[in-house]
Amino acid sequence: MDASVSRAAAAAWVLAVLGAEPCDVRAFGDDTNDLALFQWVRGAGGLPIAMGSAVPELKAAAA
Repeated sequence: MDASVSRAAAAAWVLAVLGAEPCDVRAFGDDTNDLALFQWVRGAGGLPIAMGSAVPELKAAAA
């Protein structure tokens, strides 16, 4: 897979298509594959939300 492909890149693309603001994003996740998305969402002013069953690393990223 191309290294530029990620959940964060996809979220940014969807926002651009919809004309939405990054600060309006709410991202939900439960595993380490969601870390880049959580970092992007937090950096953009959005809200990352870890599920109760999420791995500790993701819960820390959401805190």
